[in-house]
Amino acid sequence: MAFPALWLYTFILLVAPQSLIPPLAVVRPALVVGAIAIALHLGERGRRHRAPLPRGLALAGGILAWSVVTLPVSYWPGGSVTFLTGLYVKTLALFWLVCEVVDTRARLRRLVWALALMGAVPAAVTLSNYVGGTLRGERVLGYETALGSNPNDVALLLTMLLPLALALFALERRPALRALLAAVAALDAAAVIVTFSRGGFLALLVALALALAVGRTRLATPGRGRSALVGGLLLVAAIGLPGGYLAHMATIGDMDADPTGSAQARWTDMRAAAGYIVSHPVIGSGIGNDFLALNEARGALWKSVHNVYLQYGVELGLPGLALFVALLVEGLRAAGDARRRAAAVGDHELAVLARAVWISLVTFAVAGVFSTAGYHFPFYYLAGLAIAARAITAGAPRPVPVPAPAPVAAAMPALAGGAGWWRR
Repeated sequence: MAFPALWLYTFILLVAPQSLIPPLAVVRPALVVGAIAIALHLGERGRRHRAPLPRGLALAGGILAWSVVTLPVSYWPGGSVTFLTGLYVKTLALFWLVCEVVDTRARLRRLVWALALMGAVPAAVTLSNYVGGTLRGERVLGYETALGSNPNDVALLLTMLLPLALALFALERRPALRALLAAVAALDAAAVIVTFSRGGFLALLVALALALAVGRTRLATPGRGRSALVGGLLLVAAIGLPGGYLAHMATIGDMDADPTGSAQARWTDMRAAAGYIVSHPVIGSGIGNDFLALNEARGALWKSVHNVYLQYGVELGLPGLALFVALLVEGLRAAGDARRRAAAVGDHELAVLARAVWISLVTFAVAGVFSTAGYHFPFYYLAGLAIAARAITAGAPRPVPVPAPAPVAAAMPALAGGAGWWRR
């Protein structure tokens, strides 16, 4: 029963029905369902053999422990406690649930489907807001959730979900579902563009380039059209770019060309954050308090640095930054291990899904240079899926090659294409 509860918890995080039906917010559905999922899993876990703690969970626990150890010397201990209990502990609980509850290929596939389809809701709302002129300042308003209302955050979320939709499109055979997934991928890409997020733009290019590269490897499904879909997304994006979009993206390389001053301000913040880390290499400002340290370093603007790596470094010092980078690397390694193991035993579906999770984590690594969402659930959710995928493939037996008779061996190249559908 823990898995349906996790699925529902995912729905509440991404679709946020309490935003559509305000009375639901009174009962705090995310907290209630999350607590139920944890309780159900603890009950089920107590009745079975406990597997060794994954390295990824140990690293996340290290970040939590270091955050607690540094609380007494935080710039604002009360604010750090509120941040820990209000956001980060919930994120880590979700990370733990995904790592442990997603223990079969079927569950992994269902959650990937859920993430891909549910992500269409914030994408569609963001596009609707852009068409309707619903803005927050000079930028489009995203989806009214804790993560989605900021255009940079919704761009990060959608670039991480796009590879999942593309992978499902490559695996799906039914025309109706393929059309649905193509529409979801197009929604995600279009919504990222209208946010005018520089980090989202770079991450989108990386996600599409990696998905296109996969289409030329043996993980691709012949005749499934993933490369055509990616090419179509690039073409539509190029034709339908909003006015001034390319000029705005050009400020990535030429910050002085940004008339809004946003690029210059973020560069100033990054320099201030780097200087703070150099002067406070071990003990930072305390979790959730980077804006206070930056106020001291560059003036009272009350803004966090838009870089997840610098954010961890400022708040938790180099020990916290090292743990976070190690967790990111562990997620990438886990997804890579799962992909290789699945491919070795001919499990094409699991190999493609693991590769998609790997691409999603790479997009986070890129977009994180421009994001403040280092403690939010998208990264930890995808890292949890990567660790779960590796655990699913851990006991997979490796195929034992059996020499084929000479006539059969000679005919194998001709039969490979026709027999490929069976393996898939």
